[in-house]
Amino acid sequence: MEAVERIIQNVREKYAGKDVYEICEKEGIIIHRAEMQDDCEGFYLPLEEGRVILLRADLPSQVEREVIAHELYHHFAGVNEDFQSTEGRKFLEIVPYFKEENHANAFAVLLLCPDITDCSAVVDIMYKYDCSKVSAKLRRKLEEQMRAKGMI
Repeated sequence: MEAVERIIQNVREKYAGKDVYEICEKEGIIIHRAEMQDDCEGFYLPLEEGRVILLRADLPSQVEREVIAHELYHHFAGVNEDFQSTEGRKFLEIVPYFKEENHANAFAVLLLCPDITDCSAVVDIMYKYDCSKVSAKLRRKLEEQMRAKGMI
């Protein structure tokens, strides 16, 4: 399939699954929780001293996993040359107005919800992957767009 899905697959293979906490540990990314404003759930800091994902302390575990997956996109986009290439971005051009944050959202749902072929409704995706309704809807939308473009 396209470059981004290939990279996600490489991440899954390299880390024997899609557990975002294990990926962070093996990538040397420290997860830190702190009090933050309600409009900020987290962000990635590639510091000289080390890489950090800073999360709002009161996030439910389901949302926390999704935010970590989102922030992992920023990590891999910064260190993986495939993401910097035109080919690497091609997959996410299914929605041309996507900006970097939208790319991270797409990466997160594709990483956390890899196969939805047996999910007939958004709620099925939510239960299968323990994800939020917002993430499940985005995953369904990406699947429909990929099908329309003949990518799957």
